[in-house]
Amino acid sequence: MRYEDQVNTPYQEALGSTLISRGIRERIVLVAVTMPDRTDDETQESLDELAQLIDTAGADEVARITQRRD
Repeated sequence: MRYEDQVNTPYQEALGSTLISRGIRERIVLVAVTMPDRTDDETQESLDELAQLIDTAGADEVARITQRRD
């Protein structure tokens, strides 16, 4: 066994506690309010970008809820 494998440095301990298990993906509901100065298309574009980010983070989009504020 190598020496490096036997030693737990603070860095290795911290790294072990920050790793994300990808066994189960979180399920996310995206919620947005369309403000009077924005269009529905702009809101959907923002939600599309957010959906890409949550996929990259390892989660699944399960629904979208939008409401227009007048």
